[in-house]
Amino acid sequence: MSVSKVKRNAMPKAYSDDLRQKVIARLEGGGQIKTIAEQFGIGTATVQRWWSRHRTGEGLASRQGTAPGHGAKITDLAAFAAYVAANPDKTQEAMGSDWGVSRMCICRTLRRIGWTYKKRPSATGNGMRNSGRRS
Repeated sequence: MSVSKVKRNAMPKAYSDDLRQKVIARLEGGGQIKTIAEQFGIGTATVQRWWSRHRTGEGLASRQGTAPGHGAKITDLAAFAAYVAANPDKTQEAMGSDWGVSRMCICRTLRRIGWTYKKRPSATGNGMRNSGRRS
């Protein structure tokens, strides 16, 4: 018995433009959405979306780019690092309102520039060590 390895969390590939054109040609020929979806092995919602985009003139090409919601990024890391150094006591919410981004964007950018939650550079001396004896 062989076990195939499946790559997890991989984005599925987009349907080809050729397939999209074939589906639209069948719809223009008078075919029904459900029948065409079954013939090509794709979902009815996909066929409806392509048909709607075709009728409104949007085009059938697959959409490229980043996922919505991750567009607001801080690109000038040097300026942001200087801002954080000048305002170390500000909360992430306050920094986000100053920079016009979300708190999570601030959190990700703080990690990118190397800022952590740790307050001390190293652990305390032997005060935290387990001596193996109980008192």
